[in-house]
Amino acid sequence: MTVTVYIFSKDKLLGKTILGKNGTFKTTIPLQKKGTKVSVYLVDASEKKSC
Repeated sequence: MTVTVYIFSKDKLLGKTILGKNGTFKTTIPLQKKGTKVSVYLVDASEKKSC
């Protein structure tokens, strides 16, 4: 099953990648200002989103 990892700051998409078989991921996002909060969401092939 393919799981896509999305990284957001507010409503802006910063990065997107695929979750590895061992449950890890790696991607590069633009440098953020100190104190910026980012959110990471996982979406599986059936469009179920984790929080």
